Amino acid sequence: MIGLFALPGPLPGTADGTARTVVQDTIEVWVCTVPLDTQAPIYQPSALRLDLDPAVVAGQLDEPVRRWFATLSHGRYAPRFVAGGVLALGVAEGGDECLGRAQDRSRRTADAVLAVANAEHRADAHGGHGYAGAGCAPAAAPCPASVSRRGAYVGASDFHPDWGPLPAFDLVEHELGHTLGWPHSGSPASEYDSALDVMSDSTAPRSAYPGERHAGGTLGVNLADAGWIPESDIVQAPRDGSVSAYRIERSAGPTGLRLLELPLTADRYLSVELLTADDLHRHLPESGIAITLVDASAAACGTPCNRLRRRHVAQGHVPPYTDLLQAGEGPWSGHGWRVEVDSIDDGTAVVTVTHRPVAPVRSAEPVRWARPFDRVR
Repeated sequence: MIGLFALPGPLPGTADGTARTVVQDTIEVWVCTVPLDTQAPIYQPSALRLDLDPAVVAGQLDEPVRRWFATLSHGRYAPRFVAGGVLALGVAEGGDECLGRAQDRSRRTADAVLAVANAEHRADAHGGHGYAGAGCAPAAAPCPASVSRRGAYVGASDFHPDWGPLPAFDLVEHELGHTLGWPHSGSPASEYDSALDVMSDSTAPRSAYPGERHAGGTLGVNLADAGWIPESDIVQAPRDGSVSAYRIERSAGPTGLRLLELPLTADRYLSVELLTADDLHRHLPESGIAITLVDASAAACGTPCNRLRRRHVAQGHVPPYTDLLQAGEGPWSGHGWRVEVDSIDDGTAVVTVTHRPVAPVRSAEPVRWARPFDRVR
């Protein structure tokens, strides 16, 4: 179940060592064995089957993935991995059946389930998928994965012996992001082409550091959605034609004004944040300002909004979007807003934003994405 407790010592990113409330999820690990004569189209046509043990996999993930989330959340989130069991899939069963059957058999102490197949996926197939679940009604505590259907599934590729004693963690971290309700991000052409977000290209750090096993950081909108950036550290610029200057801290930092919102409609806005080339974003070639269109309209995610179908669309430049907006460059303009960077210094930026109302487009086409948001990688 989700437990709340306070860590006694200094947490990542805290200068004063003040104890904070930490959310701990228990994630139960299950292994699904895939038959050699499987007809499920997602699996590689190969006789390779890994000898995966749920207790071993849970042990491999527990400390490294918990530490990655502790860095991302500044100690506010600490998932714990425990062993579930082993399931044998039928010849026609794939990832959905693997996860669903594991959830059905999971203990009531499991907040989420991570199901791992012992067969690798085809090279052209997604690596896995994740679901935030529907919660429990009425608001029951605990809310087990067997009821909420919260969980994630991955194939065997990141657990191949070629990785050595520890697997690659980035795909699991990506899929667990979905269990927190985080959607993909990127361009209208692909939700996997942004190096700025674990929820897009989770392998981006490996392109700069070949030995890296973990994913990079995430966008400020996800940190805010998780409560890791509180509302007091978010400001919304006025949409009245005025010019306003703001001093913002890096969105991955522990405190301060970290996220600037430029409203478009009641359920659409632009997020403006400073990403610095350090910590989980150390693979970025430079620090700078990132702008993202956040679309939670009915056209994007339905009514009520399915959080995994929200659109987080990178603005400006081209994939992988690492050419961030710099001081001294020309301003960025779009959606009736103008953003100019006045300075970036030591994890702090000053930006000037101007609202310039534009006439509405009568028949604008909604952004089309390559795949549904609840199917991952």
